[in-house]
Amino acid sequence: MTSFTLVRPRYRDKFVQRKPTVVYMFLPKTEPPCNSSCTGCFVLASESYKRRASRQKAGFSVLESTTEILMLRRWAEISRCTNSTSLCTNGRILVEKPGLFRDIQNAGILQIALTANFENSGIRLTEPRFFADAARIVKAAGMELMLRITLTKQNLPMISEMVDACVLLGADVIQFLRFMPLERGPTTINERDAALFFGKLEELRSRYPNVYLSAGG
Repeated sequence: MTSFTLVRPRYRDKFVQRKPTVVYMFLPKTEPPCNSSCTGCFVLASESYKRRASRQKAGFSVLESTTEILMLRRWAEISRCTNSTSLCTNGRILVEKPGLFRDIQNAGILQIALTANFENSGIRLTEPRFFADAARIVKAAGMELMLRITLTKQNLPMISEMVDACVLLGADVIQFLRFMPLERGPTTINERDAALFFGKLEELRSRYPNVYLSAGG
């Protein structure tokens, strides 16, 4: 029997190193700072964005945080200096500039994390065609694919359908993030909803044992 090792979210490797981890925010100098305008963006609502933090702390494991990292001219240098093996993007630039994959792989990136939009959450996100097309390109490039789904009360009943769709796209990792209304947006799930969600998550883990299914947010 062939053994199988689950692909896991690589950004989490930062948190198990034997040194403190700090999330460091990199932002483009141009306005707008992103090519999308998502509801409840934690980056644009954060104090770091308002104060434009610009210095790296020595001696820390650094997890970069930004809007769309591929909009930064020196994104590859940022990835290398933070020893990143994963890259989080909404997928738009990957679809518009597929030639970037050579640079991405040369920068040591092994896993691409895409924001998945099924247009059922009540949240404004990057157009769904970008994440779906980008997912296919990621798999064609032989890279690990992580899809992140923002969960609200509105799309909670559609968990199974969303996971099925992600698996069809070739997802190695599927991560659910509970929507937190920092500024505005739909109703987030409550504790009762969360209990139902985790029950469904266990069922889906049994259905798809070769896909890493997780929750956060």
